[in-house]
Amino acid sequence: MTITVFDSTGRTGRHILNLGVRRGHRITAFTHWPSRSRVRRGL
Repeated sequence: MTITVFDSTGRTGRHILNLGVRRGHRITAFTHWPSRSRVRRGL
């Protein structure tokens, strides 16, 4: 499944990203603050 997350650096967005990655989903994340994100590619 592909999941798109908006505001991926917020509290809920980070939680959804972590769950999706752990479950093996493909994640597309958008954020207003790229400097706050931890980029993880190819997981």
